[in-house]
Amino acid sequence: MSYEESESEEGSEGEEGIDKAQAEDPLWALFSFIRYFKTNKGDPLAEPFLTLPSKRELPDYYESIKNPISLNIIRKNLKAEKYGSDVEKLYKDMNKMFDNCKEYNRPESRLFKDANR
Repeated sequence: MSYEESESEEGSEGEEGIDKAQAEDPLWALFSFIRYFKTNKGDPLAEPFLTLPSKRELPDYYESIKNPISLNIIRKNLKAEKYGSDVEKLYKDMNKMFDNCKEYNRPESRLFKDANR
């Protein structure tokens, strides 16, 4: 699956720039938990959710998904303090991201199963 180039993570390797104050913030804690979640085998699950699918390669995604969102978009919203201190708003965006994945992908797909997890 290809992802939009315009959504690349700053620093390309992730949120290593999260400072101590952010780490203690419940919103950043929730984001970090999802972003760095790993299976019992140590496999990261967030990779497919970092960026939106490519509009060139999956144009039908944007026909069926009306409000696409990714972890990088959520991260930018956090940095811009668009959620304020409302964990519920962040939680809703996270759920929207996973619901979008489940709406677009088949129940037997790895992406669907990862979104459920």
